[in-house]
Amino acid sequence: MTTATQILNQAKKWLGYSETNGKFKEIIDVYNSHKPLARGYKLKYSDEWCDGFVSSCAIKCGAVDIIGTEVGVPRHVDIFKKKGIWLGRTRPQVGDIIVYDWNRDGSADHIGIVEKVENGYITTIEGNYNEVVARRKIPVGWGMIRGFARPKYEKETTSDKPTKPTEKPSTPSNKVDVYYRVKTQAHGWLPEVENLNDFSGLKDSPIIGVAMRVNKGSIKYRVHVKGSCWLGWITECDINDYYKGYAGNNKVIDAIQVYYYTPKGMKLKEAVYKVNDFGWQHDTDKGNGQDGYAGMFGTAMMELRISINDC
Repeated sequence: MTTATQILNQAKKWLGYSETNGKFKEIIDVYNSHKPLARGYKLKYSDEWCDGFVSSCAIKCGAVDIIGTEVGVPRHVDIFKKKGIWLGRTRPQVGDIIVYDWNRDGSADHIGIVEKVENGYITTIEGNYNEVVARRKIPVGWGMIRGFARPKYEKETTSDKPTKPTEKPSTPSNKVDVYYRVKTQAHGWLPEVENLNDFSGLKDSPIIGVAMRVNKGSIKYRVHVKGSCWLGWITECDINDYYKGYAGNNKVIDAIQVYYYTPKGMKLKEAVYKVNDFGWQHDTDKGNGQDGYAGMFGTAMMELRISINDC
């Protein structure tokens, strides 16, 4: 039998495996090595592979009997139902299999594994998350969750659980984290994103509001309304404060400016950000292919990515 910890340990081993570095092929190869293949289908490197990732974790851990294998998420949900482990929308537990419904139409579009549930948020590990194995953090009860399956894992033993490392004296860090979220026309405010762990936005709905904050130093930001003008600079981050807490006026945004202020005693840093698939912008710099802002006037902002880097 397999424990939830063993499944998660395998998932963690593959963090960072991506289409860019080619390491994702190992996951595909593990899936294809297992016989019989689900529906006799051999997964191609060009296929979507989120479910191949979950299935490969099961294969590596000897958990096929409790999780099943598939490369099509809707069919995997059918397998979960046949095994009697499909719970639908519920409060998740560590080791649950999470299924998403991006369009909220009852379909099953994406799949991953729940790593932890704390402080009202779920952290997952997912394959083919922007073409890489990566973590996602979302609120418990998020509207795009289709439901959860709870495999019948073996009860955890002390040896299965990860040991807490000996704590070392902390040293000051120059790393600056930026946290940001956007409001979309169709879905409202989305979950907060940290650094480049993800992008904020949805491909099916324009952005109409932006809020961001940093853990060190300070940041200011403003947005350009499509077909109109730049709005005022914002230095706070409070989605409940329409006037000073976020940038936007509930109209479609097509560009953004961000500027980071480095605290005294720290190496100089800057905000590096991009909109959609346009180029990266550094603070409000101009020249070297930069316009002083990210985005393109007249083109709706759908995705936002930000990090704070050394200059």
